[in-house]
Amino acid sequence: MRLIRWLFSETATLILSLFIAVIIWTAAVRASDPIISKSLELDIQQTGLLPAEGEVSLAEDTVRISIEGPRSSVEQLTDTDFQAFVDLSQISFGESEATVNVEFTISEVNLVFQEPQTILVTAEEIIDREIPVNVIVNGAPARGHNMSQPITDPETILVSGRASRVTPLAQAEITIFVDGERENIVQVRRPVFQTQDGRTASINGLKLSTEEVIVTIGIEEIAGVAEKPIVVDWTGSPAPGYRLLNVAIEPDSVLVTGSPSAITALTTLRTETIDISGLNESFEERIAINLPDGIQLDEIQPVVVSFEIEPIRSTAVIRRIPEVRALSEGLNATIDPEQVTVTLFGPIPVLDSIQETDVTITVDLLDLPTGTHLIAPIVNVLANDVEVRSFQPEFLTVTITNTETVSPTLTPRPTGTPSPDGATGTNTAALAAVPLSLNHLIRLNHHRPLARFAQRPLREKIL
Repeated sequence: MRLIRWLFSETATLILSLFIAVIIWTAAVRASDPIISKSLELDIQQTGLLPAEGEVSLAEDTVRISIEGPRSSVEQLTDTDFQAFVDLSQISFGESEATVNVEFTISEVNLVFQEPQTILVTAEEIIDREIPVNVIVNGAPARGHNMSQPITDPETILVSGRASRVTPLAQAEITIFVDGERENIVQVRRPVFQTQDGRTASINGLKLSTEEVIVTIGIEEIAGVAEKPIVVDWTGSPAPGYRLLNVAIEPDSVLVTGSPSAITALTTLRTETIDISGLNESFEERIAINLPDGIQLDEIQPVVVSFEIEPIRSTAVIRRIPEVRALSEGLNATIDPEQVTVTLFGPIPVLDSIQETDVTITVDLLDLPTGTHLIAPIVNVLANDVEVRSFQPEFLTVTITNTETVSPTLTPRPTGTPSPDGATGTNTAALAAVPLSLNHLIRLNHHRPLARFAQRPLREKIL
């Protein structure tokens, strides 16, 4: 019995010692490698397959987790060591709650927090629909022509995408504008998709079997009816110096009826002949159309022809002597060169009628002192519709000098008093020289030529 009691006592002591050793070891390990926590954010993946082809959208794309474990294990972990996912095989089309699963393989780490636990998942089925192409035609072909119903290639467009976007589509619409066409219309157009309530639908994210549609509209003439162009007949020429610039007719074509053979043989309609001989201005007038036998106008309407006649424009060269203006009193001016060459542009009849007085060339010398100056002449033309194209020279050399004055010395004549020797004597008193102006000299010496005191007259102006 003593032995048993001793063994039991020793065993209990051994177990207690072992337990205490484990506690001490655990405390030592925890002291060197403590337990820490860490937060991570994971992207939510999709696994599994839907019951049929479809598209899935998640209410949230990420999940936040918190893990706990020894520092040596936790510190080196990243979001790539964990996987967050929803299993699509567990959901159906429409909206549903799906569990967010988080998986990892590190045994020393525990998941202590996860948000969210579930998310809203929307799954939409992918469907295909044939959408018809509808063509809207605005306008009309030329008169005397019929237009057939438009033909499209293809007639429908296959649209693939989410059911919520494909189901509302009603048609692919194309608008074609027809404006007096005489031949078939073939156009390649991009359709605009319309919903069942008439609104324009976006096709971004949808797959189309084709993005372009070929539209063909047939246009043909009506038998026995056709639109034919009108040709204006005239004779003669405008007056000399004038030219015919343009001939216009309104309308330039008319709708005629007749037998199919007569319509086919007819290419143009001609007007009555108009004589424009000797005319020098534009005019317009109503005119009749010469209709061949078997051809009638579908509708009676006035036909007006317009003739545009204008003068022929040319150039003319004129040489003139400039006229001095505003020269101060007591000054004289000489101009070099003495003539200015002017080039005019305008209608020939007007140029031919220009008189000498219609072209003036002046040199303005207002307040200019004596000396040599470069002055631009002023050229004016007193004629309508005539312009000065150029003049040469562009500058004239003008020399301004003082007008000459004369200070004559008057010699006294004999007074008639006899000299001591009996001859007629003269008064020997000297007369002082008196400076006189040009006007004084003219009054004193009006019987003598004074050309050397006056300005040189301008030469005759020539055209």
